[in-house]
Amino acid sequence: MWACRCLFRRFSQNIGRTQFVDLSLERDQLNQDMDLGLDFGFWNSPFSHYRKDAHRLCSSKEAMKRISASYVPHVYAYGLLEGSEIIESAVERNIVDPSINSKRFMVHPRALICHPSKFSTYFGPSRSPAFIELLEELLTQYDMTKDSVVKKCCSLGADIEKWVPFLRGLCLCVVAGDPIASQAGFVIEDSLHRNTKEVLLPISGDYNQRGILTADMLMAASVEFCLLSVAIQSVSLYLQFVPEIPLFVSKRIALCFTRSERQSLEWSFRCTESDCWQC
Repeated sequence: MWACRCLFRRFSQNIGRTQFVDLSLERDQLNQDMDLGLDFGFWNSPFSHYRKDAHRLCSSKEAMKRISASYVPHVYAYGLLEGSEIIESAVERNIVDPSINSKRFMVHPRALICHPSKFSTYFGPSRSPAFIELLEELLTQYDMTKDSVVKKCCSLGADIEKWVPFLRGLCLCVVAGDPIASQAGFVIEDSLHRNTKEVLLPISGDYNQRGILTADMLMAASVEFCLLSVAIQSVSLYLQFVPEIPLFVSKRIALCFTRSERQSLEWSFRCTESDCWQC
């Protein structure tokens, strides 16, 4: 199951829009090249996708804890939600003045994701508690929609107390370029094989069913946070259990691509006049 270990391939920096993505993973299940121009974001894995000597940085249990601990709800909400929605809600709550220049007030989401402890520095110590509360409330409202990872995990019978922080924490680790993201493959593999004394990411079903459901949840997380790198690795996991990529998965990849393009523009436009642009 080494391919699952190497689920999260190496992208040491934001390589921009590439012209070719090979989804075959050295197998014949996917015979069509996808010229999508994908932006894979930040992957700091110390090993490539195909190496069989991929090594652990820590135990799977520790890796899961560190990835899950990276999930900070208000930080995730700031990256997930539209800037206009955040500002409108903040104005309604009297957190900011209606005449505020949002492009100077907002910071680039990647800056906040890389430095979550600087929230009060970015938005002001007096304003931050109310702003954090607002973001968490907006995220709670989003989680009630059918597109949220929370709803997806619930529909698949997964333990949302463990899966949601792991999936969302992984997305934040990827954006921040945290090397711990490279260990997610080990966590998933050990959970599928149930190699640990305590099942790290509980999910029902036999081995094949667990693998497919895990790929489903990875895909849901990738679409939610617009991370094509996670979508591609979801595909690599699907290919461990199915002979070819289902049509609905291809559609989800296309949706993720469209959303990632839009998110990239929105993130940049959100803070064009801010001093804190990127990390």
